[in-house]
Amino acid sequence: MGFIEEVADILKKLTQNVDKKTLFDLRAKLQDANFRKEFLNKDGISSLVSILDALQGNMLTYALSSLETALPFNCGWEPINQQFIEKIVSLINSSIINVCKSALGILTIIASNPSYGFIAVHEAFINSKSNESDKSGYGALVSQIGGNYLDTQLCTLELVNAMFQAAPLENKEMFRLILIQAAFNRVLLEQYKKVESPAFKKQVYLYQVASLEDIQKDRKITFSKDDPEHEDLILRLWKAFYPDRPLEARVGDHWKTLGFQGRDPVSDLRGAGLLGLKNLVFIAEYHPESFRRIALEQASRNDHYYPVATAGINISCMLCEIFHIGTKDKGEINGIGPIFPALLDGENAFGEIYAISLQLLDRIWDEMQASYMDFPKVIAATKQRVNEGLTNVSSIAYFDRFCGSISQLQTEKEPEHVKQLRKSIEQLVTNRMKNQKASIMKKGINFKVSTNSETEKQLNCKLDAYWQNILLIDESANNTTEMLNIIERSNNLIVTDNINNLNNINDTANDLPITYSFCIQSKDNTHKFIFSTHNKDDYIIWIDGLRLLLGAKIEHADNVLDFQVMVKAELAVRLLNIEGLVLPKKPPAIPPLPRDYQTNDII
Repeated sequence: MGFIEEVADILKKLTQNVDKKTLFDLRAKLQDANFRKEFLNKDGISSLVSILDALQGNMLTYALSSLETALPFNCGWEPINQQFIEKIVSLINSSIINVCKSALGILTIIASNPSYGFIAVHEAFINSKSNESDKSGYGALVSQIGGNYLDTQLCTLELVNAMFQAAPLENKEMFRLILIQAAFNRVLLEQYKKVESPAFKKQVYLYQVASLEDIQKDRKITFSKDDPEHEDLILRLWKAFYPDRPLEARVGDHWKTLGFQGRDPVSDLRGAGLLGLKNLVFIAEYHPESFRRIALEQASRNDHYYPVATAGINISCMLCEIFHIGTKDKGEINGIGPIFPALLDGENAFGEIYAISLQLLDRIWDEMQASYMDFPKVIAATKQRVNEGLTNVSSIAYFDRFCGSISQLQTEKEPEHVKQLRKSIEQLVTNRMKNQKASIMKKGINFKVSTNSETEKQLNCKLDAYWQNILLIDESANNTTEMLNIIERSNNLIVTDNINNLNNINDTANDLPITYSFCIQSKDNTHKFIFSTHNKDDYIIWIDGLRLLLGAKIEHADNVLDFQVMVKAELAVRLLNIEGLVLPKKPPAIPPLPRDYQTNDII
């Protein structure tokens, strides 16, 4: 019997009374090219699809296996509709391993077909939720990746990678987040630690590459001032760093406090594209205290300074090199490149790795006592440590520990009794600083003061004896011009730098004295007092003195550093007590002079 007769005989059996032997033979015969071509031309796929609902057990296995063999040749796909795809998705939960394998294989073929692709398969998963707890629709894939059968694990990863490959650019990040929220990454990470199969490792590597595609896209995007979303990132960065201080000027020297080199932060973004800005926004929003501490410490230094934001952009580029994002050489051997399990640890894994790396750079900078010219050495040392850590750890927490850096404040890793002690000391130091500054403010200082409606006047400003009001005294008229009650209105007042009135501090050609100014304004901006002086010390005392009186945190770098030093010193002394060392309440007495002591003997 020739292949034409064989095809006719099998199609007849499929449509009349199919048996197990017919389906078993069909799977083998489809390996023959002539038979397969005739079978597809005679609408054999439709015949198979039409009988699927009636099949069970091995017969279903053989029929699915035959479909998996026939479909890649892109002929006779007319019956492959959404209902069929949803039927195949439902078979992933089959207790028969080979049914599950073939179902996953068929879905992989459909996802790879441009006429169907990601959207068709994704919608089938969404419409085929196995139960109410499976909110994503991908619970079946999570179950398979967490199972004990390597074959189904491989088929599951092949399907996921095919869907990533087929997904439109705007859907890739959505798909990544859906899988993470369905616990796919968490389960995959556990399996990665146990499974030694090279084929499995290759699929994990391909999944890693697919997960980083959105990162690569952001690196290629150049910041555009005409794009509202890009400009919104700039505003988010400022708001995260200064939550109570509105951005009054899009371009200005105030950006240098955050560690940008230019007056417009956009000029520093060229190296890493939009990715560099997004990463800065991430650390500023998710780890604001850590980022603010690093930036303010650097901004207050005259020596050993580095621009923090610019360093952060370099960290973005460094991570792209480590992860081979956008590079021609992927470091692959037999199709498998370096795998970094920490990238599977949560939806913000890349951002957390970035935050830890930037803080590691800051620590290395201090340890090396580096100067600006040493920056290449510091970034090289950081890269070596980060690369070593990512190669040897499987989670963000272990990577943080390996780097010896801090993903949040160092205090989060202190024992509970030390945390409580630190908290009480911080309150003590805050009160001490408030008392010190208030006592100076009571003595009075001359400021140039202007309001919403009045022109600038030279006034003597002092805090009253009850720390309730600021007295504004016109000494030329020898009377109190106005009394500003700051305590009763504390809930409606904020103290900010008056950035618009700040001279260009870094302009060495400017011979004019630097003007330091700050505002006391209502939150609705209906009342505003601007205080200006050429004396930096007066400015520092008053701006954060007022913040402390209003119950807000200090912000100026000099005061922040003083606060940290005092807390650290006080904590160290208190911890000595905790360790059982007896601390003298007063200095020891000076011992008496020896009886034979002669001053004349001293030369």
